[in-house]
Amino acid sequence: MTFLFVYIRDAGHPDAGAPLADDPDRAVTDPDARLRFIRKELEFYNIPFPVLFDAGGEVERAYDAYPQRLVVVGTDGKVAYDGGRGTKGGPSDWDLEEVDNHLRAALAAGCANE
Repeated sequence: MTFLFVYIRDAGHPDAGAPLADDPDRAVTDPDARLRFIRKELEFYNIPFPVLFDAGGEVERAYDAYPQRLVVVGTDGKVAYDGGRGTKGGPSDWDLEEVDNHLRAALAAGCANE
């Protein structure tokens, strides 16, 4: 079983002082620039697992996963956790303990189904 992070698209940083907010690749739609920015973000945040880029938006549409939202999808393709949208469409205030519980449950269910 593998945990994958699916990068759908960047919602931008509301705070001008946010990490990488001034990066020239942040607001560019060119695919090569988007990939450069994604790599910079992943390096900055030290993401320790594989990341897929949903360049065509299929995953975003399938799970209504507009940025600033966290959706945990089980191995069966069903949503195991939906962090929802934050107030006024901003970042969700995820309960990280709750997210951890849902991730562990999804992993356990996937392992049981293998």
